[in-house]
Amino acid sequence: VYFTNLTRRLRLLLGQDAIEIANVVPLTDTFFGLIAIASFSKRGKMTPAEIAIRHHWRNGKGRLRYCWLLCTPDALKTTQLFLSQIEQESLEQRHQFYLYYNSEQSMPPITKAGISLHVRLIVLESDRINDPNHIRELVDNLYDIAQQQTGLPPADVIADYTGGTKSMTAGMVLACSSPDRTLQYLVSEYNQAGNIVDSQLM
Repeated sequence: VYFTNLTRRLRLLLGQDAIEIANVVPLTDTFFGLIAIASFSKRGKMTPAEIAIRHHWRNGKGRLRYCWLLCTPDALKTTQLFLSQIEQESLEQRHQFYLYYNSEQSMPPITKAGISLHVRLIVLESDRINDPNHIRELVDNLYDIAQQQTGLPPADVIADYTGGTKSMTAGMVLACSSPDRTLQYLVSEYNQAGNIVDSQLM
């Protein structure tokens, strides 16, 4: 990393003639699909995954229709809590909300989604959360599933690598090395007490 031409090595590794490197900019657009990592939250504070979902969903005003949430066992309870809040808010606005636990159950195609949010919660086994290769394969598979079940091409799905373990982050970044897979992450500003005062998706 420090003493070699990293871009050249990545080209050789990935077998690509060129790698497009985009400037990091604030995320203002919304995507039809989101892959995110759920993490444990303290009471009253939003997790990066919740911020990402709320950004793209915007209570039915954004384009988000599908979300795949990778969840560690310790984050399951707080993740279910914020998902139930989003569900309640959606129902108040007369939008449909679907939560899937069973990986065998298919999501509807984008042509039939309407104004509805479909969330698949994928709870990882404890011995897999520190395996970047497993996460890479899982995220790769989710892109395939998104295209097969919903008809979304990779360019319509964004992956958020904020949250989770370092290995989960590494696995997601590796899975998104293809130029048609967009990544996002959350940048936060802290005050002197260590509390978050502002956040921005990039």
